[in-house]
Amino acid sequence: MTRIIIDREQIAGVPLLIIAPESATACPTVFFVHGFTASKADGVEFGYRLATAGIICVCVDAAMHGDRQDPRLTHIFDPTVPHPYPSDSMLNAYILQYHVTAQTADDITRLIAAFQQDARFDMTRIGVMGVSMGGLTPFYLAAHQPQIQVAVPIITIPYFARYWDDAVLEASTNPAWAEQIQQASATLAADTAFVQQLDPMDKLRSFAPKPLLILLGADDTFAYKFGSMDLYRQLAPSYREHPERLKLHIYPGVAHDVTREMAGEACEWFAQYLCQ
Repeated sequence: MTRIIIDREQIAGVPLLIIAPESATACPTVFFVHGFTASKADGVEFGYRLATAGIICVCVDAAMHGDRQDPRLTHIFDPTVPHPYPSDSMLNAYILQYHVTAQTADDITRLIAAFQQDARFDMTRIGVMGVSMGGLTPFYLAAHQPQIQVAVPIITIPYFARYWDDAVLEASTNPAWAEQIQQASATLAADTAFVQQLDPMDKLRSFAPKPLLILLGADDTFAYKFGSMDLYRQLAPSYREHPERLKLHIYPGVAHDVTREMAGEACEWFAQYLCQ
């Protein structure tokens, strides 16, 4: 019976849980990124499943989260703390999530470099997965980091700018919020430019034909499915010779949640494409 080891480490300034088979050597590696206000511990079940398949799972504390908790995260929903946008509009949380995504993607890039000299890892077989906010990172890295071989974003969105623009438009139609949003016009312009620069949509074709699995809930009102469906249509021609490597699975009756079936499908996807 293979023993599974969980090590708590900090590498390149990033707090990690590394879940691996005992005496792991040159193993394929999957980075796991948790959701908003959560922590690396949310990846333990994924990590156990992956480790039993011979894959090391590196669960990261996303920027500002977990062991590197930031006051901006702690106070993001506090109406007594000044924010540029109305406190109950979700705009403050959305823009913070995009900044978390940018920093966390940079963290994983630095970890990939750091692991090059670590005998446990095979840095030619790298996957990345994430849940909700954490799912933004696989989309971003798939578009920007050539070393990523497999990506699995779960209950999330691929089009950052469109989601932000829709949220701003929706908030602006609320008479109670419109004045504050107008007063924050300079901040809004800067935030919009940042999100547009971060948006991976135009670059995701470069990931093909590497394996990409997108998992969603049909009843999810946060990570609504239409953007992922549009991305799937755009990418499908690039996967014509390898259609099995692109999959969109929308689970009926599932809201903004990760079911055991989703977790199992994600881990099987990595085992199929990283352990060959």
